[in-house]
Amino acid sequence: MLDLRVAPLVGATVMTASAWNKIAPADRTAMLDAALAMEKQIQAQAPGLDAKSIDEMKKAGLQVVTLTPQAVAQFRTTAEKVTSTLRGNMVPADVYDLAVRERDAFRKARAGRE
Repeated sequence: MLDLRVAPLVGATVMTASAWNKIAPADRTAMLDAALAMEKQIQAQAPGLDAKSIDEMKKAGLQVVTLTPQAVAQFRTTAEKVTSTLRGNMVPADVYDLAVRERDAFRKARAGRE
């Protein structure tokens, strides 16, 4: 196993604006509140659960490979190139650009806390 933290991978709910607008405003607020609470829970629990899972797998014989900082940078650069091919093909360009902007903002905000 490669010791490379990419992030907790979670699902999403995607719907059209017309479908969203058919939901009562109070219910939309409740849904957003529940989603935010789940996001916070996942962000808080995922690192510990990952570490526990890896420890258990090590006990069962898993070999963990730790990359050098240079190899991590190369991995991330390659991943960026691969995922950028989705822009305009599998993912509409505006949606892709928004996701990248939000990801970068999240990383920048987290950088000061680590």
